[in-house]
Amino acid sequence: MPQHPDGDHQLPVAPAGAVTPPPPPRPGLSYTAPAPIEVIPETPRSISVARGLWLLSLIAGSAVVVGSFLTRTSNLERLRPVVDEMAPGGDADAISTSAGIVFWGRSVGI
Repeated sequence: MPQHPDGDHQLPVAPAGAVTPPPPPRPGLSYTAPAPIEVIPETPRSISVARGLWLLSLIAGSAVVVGSFLTRTSNLERLRPVVDEMAPGGDADAISTSAGIVFWGRSVGI
């Protein structure tokens, strides 16, 4: 395709008075070709079982955390003497805080 010196493309121009032919006709619509819809394959059984076990483990872990929260007072009372034996001479606030750290660290699995 010819170009101008500045790099623009030069479009062909019909000579003056010449009749340009009409554009070719467009093809008609076709209803015979189906739409390209992708079929989603069925999930394999092993993946469904793994997903179910994973959800079951989340539910079990949540139940343990909730159960630990509901029984925290009796467990903290049981842990205070143990912490006091390991570090004797501490004040009551320090012992309670240490017992709380031990309790939640054991309950949550830290």
